[in-house]
Amino acid sequence: MPTTPCLDILIAPAIQSHEIWNLWQEWEVGKIKYSPNAEARAEAVARVDAMFPERMHQIHIGPSLVYLAVGAVSHITIDYTATSESYSTFVTAHFPAQQYERKLVQAIKVR
Repeated sequence: MPTTPCLDILIAPAIQSHEIWNLWQEWEVGKIKYSPNAEARAEAVARVDAMFPERMHQIHIGPSLVYLAVGAVSHITIDYTATSESYSTFVTAHFPAQQYERKLVQAIKVR
């Protein structure tokens, strides 16, 4: 399918959104590690915990976007895999094991 200027406007931001997301995620997770006290750490964990379901709610195109030729998009994959895996790792690290399944199911249901 040849791209048009309108389609380029819709696709281009989505292609880069995972890069912005990755930087933001790293920044916010870093705040947890370097929190000066338990209250700040709890706030940082809550903030990151809210970020993931919100991201899962948004349609996002991950790095699996495939181009056949310049100006032609053969296949667009809506890529929640990387986000889901990151959230799984986050929940495992910051929440009790008995909350894991509930949190992951809730995040997926948001989609």
